Amino acid sequence: MSFDVESYTRRLKEDELCIFLFHGVIRHQMWQLRNYTRKHLLAEEFEELISALNVEGEALSMDEVVAIQSAGRPWPSKGYVISFDDGFANNAEVAAPILEAHSSPAIFYITSDFIELQTRSWIDENEACFEAVGKVEVQLPWRENVATAQDASQKRTILDEIRFEVKKDPHLNIETWTRDLVAQCGSPDLSDVENELDKKMSWEQLSPLNEGLFRIGGHTKTHAILSHCSPQQLEEEVGGCMSALENKAGIKTEHFSYPEGLSHCYDEGVKEVLRDHGISCCPTAIDGTNPVGRDLFELHRIPVL
Repeated sequence: MSFDVESYTRRLKEDELCIFLFHGVIRHQMWQLRNYTRKHLLAEEFEELISALNVEGEALSMDEVVAIQSAGRPWPSKGYVISFDDGFANNAEVAAPILEAHSSPAIFYITSDFIELQTRSWIDENEACFEAVGKVEVQLPWRENVATAQDASQKRTILDEIRFEVKKDPHLNIETWTRDLVAQCGSPDLSDVENELDKKMSWEQLSPLNEGLFRIGGHTKTHAILSHCSPQQLEEEVGGCMSALENKAGIKTEHFSYPEGLSHCYDEGVKEVLRDHGISCCPTAIDGTNPVGRDLFELHRIPVL
């Protein structure tokens, strides 16, 4: 399937802001199942899109977005922002050089435990598990029958179901549940986290991404859905991330983004805690563009897949 650059350049508007949401940019796609959602674009696709956006619109930093919105000024014609979530090493190693070559600003929202522990998110662990085994037979808590899959297409169907169900369940212990799922699959060896889809940045790689064209923001400590957290957990997720960025990388930031980022993933209590930690802007992952005056904690983004 060819990458449709125009489907994104057409989203640029004369009087509204676009914020494009990326996760990763890779040099090669070597997997049969993994990255089936195209969370990581190929480098040539990413460069084609950045080049086209630079021709069609005006690239802005998130600092400029905050300043423009705070002053009540209109957005520049066809203004847009490039943003990345999670903290994959390919952001620094592949995406950043392309952005620099096109003089394009960007912001990278970091999940601090991913950097500290070099771990996968739960859904990436699920994908890696399903990639590593042949037949899948798993009992899922919301199903009466066992879910089975023989090929990549059937595995993708189950993974889509898992994404939908897990993200909406505030009572599910995702870490425990993921360990159980891997055990049901025979506990395959999932120790390789040095590949392009899993490797996260080091603390040393963050500093260059918080100067010049680039900025670093927070994205929680463990990638927890913030509206599902208790008050203590919420403080740990926000405060722990902010402290890690400052203590490990010397970065103080006023920027953050919500993990998962759909309307049920944050609430007014979450916003209050973010403001208490000096955050002035926290975009969602709700698909859409932004008129002048939209709350800086309600900004929509356009997922690029």
